[in-house]
Amino acid sequence: MEMKCSCGKQMKEKELSLRGFTVKGFECACGQKAYNPIEVEMVRKMVNESVKARTVANSLVVTVPAALAKLAGIKAGDELKWRMDRKHLVLETC
Repeated sequence: MEMKCSCGKQMKEKELSLRGFTVKGFECACGQKAYNPIEVEMVRKMVNESVKARTVANSLVVTVPAALAKLAGIKAGDELKWRMDRKHLVLETC
């Protein structure tokens, strides 16, 4: 599928990066991008979503909402790692 860019060239369907997530969209040779509005809205909601930590045995557990896991490409059984970025705890895929 293709769509026309404001520069007049054809944009091509592509997976684009948005705030660290991969979303569907279109990109033109001129560099202009058009993001899928439904996926942009999902990213916006997920970036601002909060979850609570709970205790299981002697550990704290944090769940990843299904929509966020889908956007991040995380599946059950995937290996993840934690890191500190200034005062933020960041979860990354390995």
